[in-house]
Amino acid sequence: MDRVANDTDPYKVYSFEEIKEEGGSCYDRAYFACNTAKCRGVPAVCIKGDGEQGPHAWMVHLADKDTWKQSHAKEYNSGHFINPCSGQSQHESMLTNSDSKTRDDSLTADAMLLADYLISAGCPREAQNVAAFIAATYQLDLAAWAHYVHILGHDTNHLPAESVWRKIVADLTKLSKKNYELLGLASEVEDKYLLAGRSASNKQKAAQRAMSQLIKNGGEVRTDLLLAAINRQASAMMETNNYSGMAAFYRKLYKQYTGNIDLFSKLMQQNMEHLGTEASPRVWHLLARDTEKLFKRNIKTGSEEFFRLRKEVEIQNMIADAWAKTGDERKAAEHRSEAEERLNKIKERIKEEAEEKAEKEDKEDK
Repeated sequence: MDRVANDTDPYKVYSFEEIKEEGGSCYDRAYFACNTAKCRGVPAVCIKGDGEQGPHAWMVHLADKDTWKQSHAKEYNSGHFINPCSGQSQHESMLTNSDSKTRDDSLTADAMLLADYLISAGCPREAQNVAAFIAATYQLDLAAWAHYVHILGHDTNHLPAESVWRKIVADLTKLSKKNYELLGLASEVEDKYLLAGRSASNKQKAAQRAMSQLIKNGGEVRTDLLLAAINRQASAMMETNNYSGMAAFYRKLYKQYTGNIDLFSKLMQQNMEHLGTEASPRVWHLLARDTEKLFKRNIKTGSEEFFRLRKEVEIQNMIADAWAKTGDERKAAEHRSEAEERLNKIKERIKEEAEEKAEKEDKEDK
């Protein structure tokens, strides 16, 4: 814990024996376990995410031919990893929820390469037919659908009719009941090919429908997808500088998710990014007032648990930043001072405990 709280290094050679002895952080364990598995021929990836207890890391490994399993994920649902093939960040559900019994990865990859080759060879219709076949065959596969959309939109001077894009959005929305991530792709298609040039009101209504669908499907458990849906709606509001509407929108969300400290924190970050440097002190006052009230009533605790306290301090510092934007430096300073004092107090306690432990071990060795 001292390593996490005070950034100390307890290792001499970074061996498995030391990790067992010293404990180490979650990332140390996940990184070591992942690379050890790979050395023994077991496919594994290191997953990182954030949640109620702060940042966390764990491992997902191929347990048998068809099944990827988590190790020590603490029920986090925000885990992402870097796909070594694409270099892109992807959610762990790509592995843990994949239906490898019905999907032929080699066939999918070969078909995508064929479609890309047909595009380069000047045969767009044939490429679209190949991509459409893969998307229809593996209907719940996000990569197959994303590739199909990419092929259709390759030539911006000869895009398909609007009816084609509408059907894709409808199909993806329907299939999202079984794969939440498809709804995100549906939103991207809708924004790029159906709503471009439309009014902010139309965009906001579309975003509202998508968010309602995500919640109806149960996708609310995926914090990243929920935040993306919220961000889409807020972005539509910002096109017309609808600050009052956005304040009411986020106020409702803060109250709704006040029991989820990680989501509350991310909502604040997102809200503040939208306000940027253009919002007036009055708008910032609404944010500071609303979040401060909910923080004191529902979030702030007397917890001595380090990760919980660190998340509370993170929120309190954002409230301080909001008050500073209003010009109320006194309130901002009060929040920052209290947050720093709370965090330093628990860091000092953890440091003392680590020193006592080390001293006791030294005596035992002698």
